[in-house]
Amino acid sequence: SLSLHSPFPIMEELYGVITTLSQGTSSDLLQLQRTLKANESVLRAYAAPLLDALDPQLHSLAWLHLLSAEYSLAPNTLDPALLCVLSQRFFIHCTSSQVMVAPDMFVRLCHTFARNANNLGQA
Repeated sequence: SLSLHSPFPIMEELYGVITTLSQGTSSDLLQLQRTLKANESVLRAYAAPLLDALDPQLHSLAWLHLLSAEYSLAPNTLDPALLCVLSQRFFIHCTSSQVMVAPDMFVRLCHTFARNANNLGQA
């Protein structure tokens, strides 16, 4: 989990919202989806520490947004091989009820992951 004395209060606040709403009802997940979409720049800026602090099974919707944000950066802030491993971890452990809140984003992430994994294999 993130330190309560984080120098980045917006990241700390987003972490709290993610961990709270991820465990809630379907309407909580919809609220989380809206919050994540509204904070894409924060997700891009803090993808690495948030991915490190969150569980891909418990916080699947957040992981989906974080990985999508990370893949959208050029160049990625994470090492491409690490991003591939994190994506694999997500696909193995993600919770369907959470990712189905954003099915189009999930499909795009699958395609992006496959393309990047192929590029890694050719490097």
